[in-house]
Amino acid sequence: MGNSKTSKPKPIFVEDGRTPAMISFEIDRAAQMLRALVNRIEPVPDGEEPAIVLRSDIAAILTFAAGKKSPPP
Repeated sequence: MGNSKTSKPKPIFVEDGRTPAMISFEIDRAAQMLRALVNRIEPVPDGEEPAIVLRSDIAAILTFAAGKKSPPP
């Protein structure tokens, strides 16, 4: 190992060569895309704690795919 005072830190890369900044950008872009798919987020009573209901076409598709009943109107 080299002397820590004189050696420069190596850039961090994941196995496919992306830097943390690249990954952060991709995560932000994915979050924006998901937000665009949801029209509204509503808390609804569900016992002691409220449940979160997503109002959108993607929410209906995910509910159907999970085999769950529809959320309240």
